[in-house]
Amino acid sequence: MSDEETESNYSVVFDDEPDKSYTYLPPKDGRARAKFANNDSYYGDYKDGKRHGKGKYTLASGASYDGEYVENKKQGWGTFIAPDSGKYVGEWFQDKRHGKGTYSYPNKDSYTGEWANGTKHGWGTYVYAHISCSLSGTWSNGQLVDGTWKIHDGSKYVGSFLSNQPAGEGLIQFPSGVSCSGQYANEKFIAEFFKRAHPNARPPERSQPDVFKKACRAIDKCVSKSDHNNSMHILKETVQGCPNFRRIGTSPVFVCGQPTVDGFKAAVEEITGAGLEKVLWVNNRSEPVVYVNSKPFCPRDRRELVKTLKLGDITVAQIKELEARFMENIKFMTKKKGGLHYFHEDFTEPTDPDVKRIELKTVEVTEAEAMKSISQIYESFAEEDLPIAYERVPVPEDSAPTPDLYDRFVKLVKENLEGGAMVLNDPLGTGLSVTASIIGYLLTAKGGGEEGGEEGGEEAGGGGDEGDEGDGAEKKAEVEEKHVYNSEAPDITKGEFNVLMKLVEGLNGPDPEEERKRLEEEARLAKEEADRIAAEEAAKAEAEAAAAAENPEGAEGEEKKEGEGEEKKEGEEAGEEKKEGEEEAGDEGDKAADGEEKKDGEDAPAEDAPPPEPEKPKNPPDYGTKMKEKVDDAIAKCGSVTNILNVLVGLKTEYDAVEDAATKAIVKDKATQILQTYFTMILFASYIDKNSATEYEKTFQAWMAEQDQAELADLLGTKESGALADFEWV
Repeated sequence: MSDEETESNYSVVFDDEPDKSYTYLPPKDGRARAKFANNDSYYGDYKDGKRHGKGKYTLASGASYDGEYVENKKQGWGTFIAPDSGKYVGEWFQDKRHGKGTYSYPNKDSYTGEWANGTKHGWGTYVYAHISCSLSGTWSNGQLVDGTWKIHDGSKYVGSFLSNQPAGEGLIQFPSGVSCSGQYANEKFIAEFFKRAHPNARPPERSQPDVFKKACRAIDKCVSKSDHNNSMHILKETVQGCPNFRRIGTSPVFVCGQPTVDGFKAAVEEITGAGLEKVLWVNNRSEPVVYVNSKPFCPRDRRELVKTLKLGDITVAQIKELEARFMENIKFMTKKKGGLHYFHEDFTEPTDPDVKRIELKTVEVTEAEAMKSISQIYESFAEEDLPIAYERVPVPEDSAPTPDLYDRFVKLVKENLEGGAMVLNDPLGTGLSVTASIIGYLLTAKGGGEEGGEEGGEEAGGGGDEGDEGDGAEKKAEVEEKHVYNSEAPDITKGEFNVLMKLVEGLNGPDPEEERKRLEEEARLAKEEADRIAAEEAAKAEAEAAAAAENPEGAEGEEKKEGEGEEKKEGEEAGEEKKEGEEEAGDEGDKAADGEEKKDGEDAPAEDAPPPEPEKPKNPPDYGTKMKEKVDDAIAKCGSVTNILNVLVGLKTEYDAVEDAATKAIVKDKATQILQTYFTMILFASYIDKNSATEYEKTFQAWMAEQDQAELADLLGTKESGALADFEWV
């Protein structure tokens, strides 16, 4: 029975007014004794007419609560005794057992541990008094999911649980010292091996579970949280059920948060209505998503409800398996709760946006079909002939995207985007999908600079200012003085960080005037070298002629003897050289015109020698600058909700404001992650420029491994060494 009551039932006597009895509850502070028409009673502290402080509430049924209150709610430390003599001593929050506490049951059983929203949740131990056994470990929504079952004879099982029963992998130890590992299935334990341990041996250690097994356990321990709430709309809602839906300029790239089932359909209708024939929907999340009553829900650690559940380095196929597992867990708990799905939801006070909290809510689930994984949702779209295809391309949250992720987007655009659109989504359309949209925009922008107006024009998904700048913008750009990078005073608001500008410099080709001077200098040095060799050969020939003049007979006899055989061979080679020289007369003529003459006696190249590699074409002098400008343009176009350059600059302000070294390290780590992404995107813009004509026959990963790009990538270094490790906000 609740200890709530209406004011009309009060009969209240305050300790400081013992002779006065109120028939209503006045807005008064102090200690008072209250009696109610239903025979409940309360004695304790009041503040502003509400139970606030310490007090004892006794119900007519015999139940009682003796402890702390906050604004009429049991909150803090308190003792509750139930009508059946069950007793709870511990922490409370909002009228529910929440925190640490012990519940002693009428049958002498007990549970000591953590609670959440009135149920066992967290670490705890349940003791069965009459059969001398216990369950201890991690509990989730009233069920043990991972822990130890100690049996009365001294045996114990350590492993996974389902519905408080052993299920899955585990280890059994017997009092005799025998232990075995295996699996519980259908209430039977299937052992993998038996081993009798030495009496003094330590119990065998369980092998560490792999990443996927850890992820499965995390899913089993998690709670459900709604992907929809009243504060998720940053942009004006233009497509019902599809939060923060927007088009990136007039490109075929769209971004949004996780939509409802109806939101999917409305978005597809909006896109096809704008003249695009089909939709490729790309989910950038690395966590499971399940739909209940056509609305999305995701798993969360109950201790960190605002953070994405960390599941490790798992594959897309494994995420799909976890999705099915999460859905089965929801079905089980919903059935246990009588058809109610319990979930958490962010809430922002409409009258005061600064007031935010997470509320526990319920929704009734009446049909089994009301629960579907996101994969099943897309399968249902296919049955309805909706022009939508689905891909999951997780974008990392705690690290910069790797080249293979860029290649996945290249492949998707090549194979799916002709005549269609690509929609990218994360929970709110404000984080992971923004990074993905920059990659998508770079791949789909026309001529490296997307045509048309700014985001939010009359095309589908417009959520910003209407219209485009057109010729007016071009004239304005011509009038405005172009910003020039100054290495002595870099402007970080324009992304002029040292390591980025070194990359730009590395991509820039030589200045035409400097290149002309370099070539002239090379020609001068080559001529000097040729003149030196010619002079040496002339001096040598003159010396030989002088020696022959002094001893004509001896010289002739010796030469005849030593070179008789070679003269014939040289004559034949000279004949061949003459023939080849005639064929190459055109080339020789060109060289002669340039002031280069083939010297007499110069050996011809061997017939089997490979031809010299052609010199690689050099980049234009402002090439790197233009690649950075392309990326900056993409960041701006995709940044109506989250601009990663502005985030980077904001992190600098945050870094300067905090004094704690640990917090500074966290802020700096976030900044280096964005910087690494920015750096790679400039190289990716160059990759697009140089490989789009061949339809990306070479992957970005392979292109990055080539010497020129690898040397540029080395400019960045890693978080352990190099420019990234030494990053100091300039």
